[in-house]
Amino acid sequence: MNEDFPPKIGAPATRALANAGITSAQECAEWTEAQLADLHGMGPKALSILRASLGSAGLSFSEQAPGNLKQGGSPIDDYLSALPEPQRLALQRLREQLREILPEAEEGIRYGVPAFSLNGKGVAGFGAATHHLSYYPMSGSVLESAGEHVAKFEVSKGRLIFQPKTPIPKGLLRRLVSLRLKELR
Repeated sequence: MNEDFPPKIGAPATRALANAGITSAQECAEWTEAQLADLHGMGPKALSILRASLGSAGLSFSEQAPGNLKQGGSPIDDYLSALPEPQRLALQRLREQLREILPEAEEGIRYGVPAFSLNGKGVAGFGAATHHLSYYPMSGSVLESAGEHVAKFEVSKGRLIFQPKTPIPKGLLRRLVSLRLKELR
């Protein structure tokens, strides 16, 4: 990153730019606003600050995808490719299991994390933090409903925390998805 870029947009958004290889305003202007919004850690406030910063430099977000994105790569592929190997492999495995469980689901970024949706409703998501991985059931009540089945994991109202070496068992993943689908019916 150069001295003047990025502007003060917060640590998560700054890391998102660094992980995407964006080190200057000129490189940022090669990306569409939608692509930047899909980066993990990039929120509306950061985008607004970037938009203003680009404008003051006589630049704006691109109307087309940058040439440095993988051909056919999705935002989830880009998210995963930026992770260290143990996290990447664990989340790729989780993604494949979710694809098997939810073959009709759409994949995309929701709330800043890779997610699976059916009919526009979030069903399951996942993400990486510095010291752990998270599974998001896209509901505040799924993990509570799962009861003792999630007792081996650290849970909060909206996420289940796990480590790359201790992935979520496929049976538990099926149960969590099933509980969420019952809510959506």
